[in-house]
Amino acid sequence: MEEMEEESLFGLEMNDESIRNLREAAKWANFLAILGIIVCSLMLIVGIVMVFIASAALPLGGPFVFLIYLVVAAIYAIPLYYLYKFAQTTRDALNNLNSFQLTESLGYLKSLFKFMGILAIATLCFYVLIIMFGGILSTLFL
Repeated sequence: MEEMEEESLFGLEMNDESIRNLREAAKWANFLAILGIIVCSLMLIVGIVMVFIASAALPLGGPFVFLIYLVVAAIYAIPLYYLYKFAQTTRDALNNLNSFQLTESLGYLKSLFKFMGILAIATLCFYVLIIMFGGILSTLFL
């Protein structure tokens, strides 16, 4: 039974609807990646502007604010890279009917979801730490 399942997996074929769905997903992924790159660039520009605004208010405020914007933009750029590569390699794979490129594009999609999952776990852990730290501080000062 297990052997038959392996053979059917390796003999997997895509029909026209699957190809259309993947092609459309690649178009939307490309759109979202380009939009994200624009937002990431605007974030860096706002970070540079905030350097001057924060420097006027606080001596060390400018570089610190820019560092925060830079870190957020860098974290945001990683999934954008995977999304863009997924879109491009999927488009190329479907245009060339190349299964190796399709495998590569699905690898980029896997990396995107893996990164987003790890980021979600890290964010949840950060929130738990903030809540715990807030609880400890509230007991000390109340």
